[in-house]
Amino acid sequence: MSREKDPQRGTTPPQLAQTPPSYSPSSDYSYLETVMTMHTNLGQLTEAVNSLKDQSKGQGEELKSISKDLHAAKAVIAVFGTLILAVGGIIAWLVQTYISTHPVARP
Repeated sequence: MSREKDPQRGTTPPQLAQTPPSYSPSSDYSYLETVMTMHTNLGQLTEAVNSLKDQSKGQGEELKSISKDLHAAKAVIAVFGTLILAVGGIIAWLVQTYISTHPVARP
């Protein structure tokens, strides 16, 4: 074999820097901006959830009110239905009594 580059053998990487890069806390505020944006969004989400809770409470109260109205309507229909049946029964009894006490004259 010759001394050409052997693909299986590989090469050694160049030497890396011995000292870490200098880091200045004032140089990078992107992390802080990201956290603040997330905090703002979390506040908006919290407000939206609270608003939805209030709306659902209002809808629950409205449904209770509708339920009471329906119950009252059923009671009124039952009372009027009973009165109509009683009046109809009395009228039918009066007609039947009149017919039975006044025979029809046949020519």
